[in-house]
Amino acid sequence: MPQAEIEKGINYVVDIMVAINVAKSKGEAKRLIEGGGIKIGESKVTDIMQTISDAELSKGIILHKGKKVHIKITAK
Repeated sequence: MPQAEIEKGINYVVDIMVAINVAKSKGEAKRLIEGGGIKIGESKVTDIMQTISDAELSKGIILHKGKKVHIKITAK
């Protein structure tokens, strides 16, 4: 599974997706979320303003984009 590191302080799911190049822009990230194509762990992301705490990011999360893209994300 691919892994990506992001800076601490990037907490919005939309910003995280752009930072790790899962989405080319915030608009694309928002469309993916609204279309139901993004999951964090086993829970579907339904709110474009959803945040993830620094504590969760330091442990590591898994972002799923559709059925084929899965990336483990940690914070520096």
